[in-house]
Amino acid sequence: MEYVAMNVSDKIGARFLTVDALYDADVEPHYDMSLYYSRYGFEYANEEEHIPQDGFRSMYFDLMPLIIGLRNT
Repeated sequence: MEYVAMNVSDKIGARFLTVDALYDADVEPHYDMSLYYSRYGFEYANEEEHIPQDGFRSMYFDLMPLIIGLRNT
C-alpha cells in the first residue's frame, strides 16, 4: 500500500484502490474474502449488501490518508 500511495497514485492520479472480494456460500464454512480486505482498511462500497448475488462484494481503500501521513513523516 505504501508503494502505491507514494509512487503510483501521483503518476496516474489514483486516490482509491478497489477490489471485488469473493464470497462463496456454497462451501462450509462460507468463504468470505471481504474479512481479509477489511483487516487492511478496505471498506464496503455498499454497506447494505450483506450477501452479494453475484458472489463478489465491491470494496475500496482510500489512499489519501496514507499519502498525507507518509508525506508528513
